[in-house]
Amino acid sequence: MTALVVAIGVVFNWWLAGIVLVQICGVMLFAFEGFLRKPALSRAVLSRLALTLGGCVLGVALFFGNGGFGRFHTSGEERRVERFGELALSTSSVSVEKVTARRVAGCEYTVWDVRSRRIRIYVVSTATRVAVADPSESAEDAIANQVAARRVSRRR
Repeated sequence: MTALVVAIGVVFNWWLAGIVLVQICGVMLFAFEGFLRKPALSRAVLSRLALTLGGCVLGVALFFGNGGFGRFHTSGEERRVERFGELALSTSSVSVEKVTARRVAGCEYTVWDVRSRRIRIYVVSTATRVAVADPSESAEDAIANQVAARRVSRRR
């Protein structure tokens, strides 16, 4: 069971590993139902029950520590910006928050505040592009710089 959860966490993400761990522990708790109805419990049964409950707690901690129920409702654009932020910051966990969105010349520009434990960047996204911006400038300046960069690239 541990190898399966670790493999899911490494290959996919730890949020999904938390869900899998909670589900596995839930099924295992149902298996203990018959043992718990007996008047005398052996140490082996109690230790396995304790390990299963510990796994359940760990699964819940992984689930809520990596976004919890909010991850079910994230938009596709937010997930795309989150993956880009993880690559740009070379980390496996970032928080993403939408700062502002503006429509300029028929194109929707969205500024996202992307943070890891140590680094913070702005990410400006459109329907087709994602780019890093300096967080020391305002969100409006970040959009203006991306619009200017896009116009220069179209002229080439």
